[in-house]
Amino acid sequence: MSKNFFPKTLSDWLFLIFVLVLGAECHSYSRHRRAERRRARDMRSVERDYPVIRQEGTLRLIAGNDFLSDDQSEIYDAAIQELARDLRQKSGLRVEIVPPDSIDLQFKPLGQLSTGKVDLFVYSSIYDAAIDNREYRHFAEKRAASLYLVQRHADSTRYISQLSALAGHALTLPKGTPTTYIQKYFVKQTGDSLRIQLDTLHSAEELAKLVASGKIRYTVCPSREAERFTRLYPALDCKLPLTDSVHTLWVTRRNAPALCDSLRAWGIGQ
Repeated sequence: MSKNFFPKTLSDWLFLIFVLVLGAECHSYSRHRRAERRRARDMRSVERDYPVIRQEGTLRLIAGNDFLSDDQSEIYDAAIQELARDLRQKSGLRVEIVPPDSIDLQFKPLGQLSTGKVDLFVYSSIYDAAIDNREYRHFAEKRAASLYLVQRHADSTRYISQLSALAGHALTLPKGTPTTYIQKYFVKQTGDSLRIQLDTLHSAEELAKLVASGKIRYTVCPSREAERFTRLYPALDCKLPLTDSVHTLWVTRRNAPALCDSLRAWGIGQ
């Protein structure tokens, strides 16, 4: 640097430092923007619509963390397994449930959708997710109350006629029950928490038999089983819904209109 431009005063030094810092910041910002553009290109939403899925024969879905199994015996609980079976029957496709540990993107399920690694993101109404409607679209399927309380008619002193009366009592649940959802819903409705005992040895029907025989007080059953249990075991009462109607949301890429039409044809979101 020539003598004419060499800083002589404190103000000159401060100005030079400011210029150097500003230049470094501009360079850093420029590099950051280039990196963002590269990531955006890498994350560009792929065009994988229903014809490709049908030709491949496999529809891949991933579920929100509210569907994770609490007892760790399965990756996902019984609810998502049931949803996958329903979708398999309606679509005629092989339905692959992508395990959560295979996800390596920042906002995991939506990142998987964008890159075409999955075709559907399934989550319940308790999942707090911000869905960008410019890139994704979702369908809401309102299902009947998913779980009912199983108890005995004869136990009049222990009979539960409203949800709040269940606080303080032990509720025995079979393996695969979405306990997180039950607990959150109960707290939201009553302000109290449930005493949940997880039974990994007995199925839902076996636990219902134990209630009928008086060996345990309360368990749960899916809505589709409530009528059957009361018919097979007259001592049982399965009238009290333990959860409200559950909204299951199915999220797809917006650039997959044929898949969206197929979801409607299969009754998803009706």
